[in-house]
Amino acid sequence: MSLARARAPALASSFAFAAFAAFAVLAAGCGAAAHSRAAGAVAPLAIHEVPWNQSGHAIAIGPLRAVVDGGPRVALFGASGMVLFAGGVPVLTDRNVDWKDGAVVRGPEGSPVVVGIDGMGRVLALRALSRFEDVSARYALDGLRVRSAVALDAARVGFLSDGAMTIADHRHSRRFPAAVAVPPSSLVGGGGFGAIVSADGLRLFDASSLEAHRYALTGITAAALGDDGRLYVLTPRALYAERPAGDLALVFDAQANVLHGLVASGKRVWFGDGDRLGVVDGDHVAEADGAIAPDAKLAASPSGDVWVIGREGVRRFSAGTGGGEAEVWNATLAPIFARACASCHRPGGPSGKDLSSADAWHAQRAAIEQRVVVQRQMPPEGHAISDADREAIRAWARGEPN
Repeated sequence: MSLARARAPALASSFAFAAFAAFAVLAAGCGAAAHSRAAGAVAPLAIHEVPWNQSGHAIAIGPLRAVVDGGPRVALFGASGMVLFAGGVPVLTDRNVDWKDGAVVRGPEGSPVVVGIDGMGRVLALRALSRFEDVSARYALDGLRVRSAVALDAARVGFLSDGAMTIADHRHSRRFPAAVAVPPSSLVGGGGFGAIVSADGLRLFDASSLEAHRYALTGITAAALGDDGRLYVLTPRALYAERPAGDLALVFDAQANVLHGLVASGKRVWFGDGDRLGVVDGDHVAEADGAIAPDAKLAASPSGDVWVIGREGVRRFSAGTGGGEAEVWNATLAPIFARACASCHRPGGPSGKDLSSADAWHAQRAAIEQRVVVQRQMPPEGHAISDADREAIRAWARGEPN
């Protein structure tokens, strides 16, 4: 049975779910509540911080509104501008726009495109890594104040405006009422589905059939859709996950109003529990202690990592203890790239060859070792690289530990 058909009972069960959730909370009064930390519902989580800003400079774009991770490129949108990073190096800075949100969507050619939403509610797309172009008309959004944009699947994107939702692909745009009793607060998407959150509950819809289901759970602060379309819902106290029948089940009861920041990153779903950073995998929760600020915001990454936005700036975390090729590149080689290679090999750089990501270096592994380590032809004179840097590149190229 497909996920969409399995969700059919959700409309009938939404009010029963609300009663179930209330019962689960009331049951906490006798002994350790089910699905709580005291009841053993939380496993330990190993995480490590991933270096990402190799420039060494602070980011001065006012209060940060969104971190948009497009793989090798990361855009930071703020109240007084944006900065685009590639390989940990800033390649575009704009300080003229008050940005409200951003997203990565599929462009007309099928490639990922970074879009931002400005203070006037316009949708602007990044072009040629050099400028933003107003594409509101392309999505039939003229005259609307767009609040957020999300990718629903590989082809469709959803836009939320006051009182309306627009679903667009490469050829058509369709506008619908937001279909919630009170103004919507957020829109999330993934796996071919979208979810509109408002103060009186959540409305889940299929991006293809537009079949919609309402969950009458109040107090929702965040929702996320996994890459399989599974729905996760967060309130200040509790975390819920969708069951195959389409209803929601309590996964974690925090026993206090401390939960925040639910996002789906690749195959992982991350959330904050006070100063703990957690992941939920189906019906299982794991957390790392003392990793983040209790009021931090989270942003997604297609790699499965999570971005943490706090007063101290932007940090990136990955599950596990590190050691994967991307992690090695970020920690060891990205600083070398920033010092010695970025001026020529950034996206759109004068060399014509973009080497700003771990994938790009992997594809050129033999050539990089030959030209940098063996022949010492690169980088050209005037670009700082030490013997220790060359040795690090040699060890990486041969798969040796650094």
